[in-house]
Amino acid sequence: MPLDRGLPDAGDRAFVLRLRKRTSVGSFRRVVQPDAMRSRNALRTSFLLLLSLTAAPDTASCQAKGEELVWARADSTVTVEGRRLALRVQAWRDFMPRVGGAQPGSDLMVSLQVVTLESSPLPPGLVVDSAWVRSPQGLWRTSPSREERPELENGLDLMLRGGPRWSTDQTIDVLVRLRLATGAVSYLLARGQPIGRTM
Repeated sequence: MPLDRGLPDAGDRAFVLRLRKRTSVGSFRRVVQPDAMRSRNALRTSFLLLLSLTAAPDTASCQAKGEELVWARADSTVTVEGRRLALRVQAWRDFMPRVGGAQPGSDLMVSLQVVTLESSPLPPGLVVDSAWVRSPQGLWRTSPSREERPELENGLDLMLRGGPRWSTDQTIDVLVRLRLATGAVSYLLARGQPIGRTM
């Protein structure tokens, strides 16, 4: 007897609907719902990854803008607790010949002196905790070391060592951060300082 290839009648359609309700709905709950959860988890992971990738450049950009603002506002003198302070700078590289042949010259060294213009004592607890040296060749961020020199009264004698081997035919700008024991900060800036050569 040949098979009927026509459309199913109403009884067949009801049977098919009951069959789908008993099988397909349960499988949808067991299979499709976990897939949806995995999709949501993947979407959440992608969002967190994108957030982490975009946060770092924003932070670096904000830091760079903050530093530029400090450079723009800093001056050659600053008043701290009623005392006017200034920054003296001497920078050089050593090209003295050494045993073993010609040397390309030493790392950049910078001598810093923070002094009061009225020769009065420095504010108590004053320290210099950070320094920045800028040239056409780049920017050097560092921390100064204290140099004890009894001939310097009412001042801080500091040293920056291990700097970049910049060419000596240029000038540099030097910015330092002053910090009081209270946590208050100020900045001093010395512009256009030459890099010397010792032979």
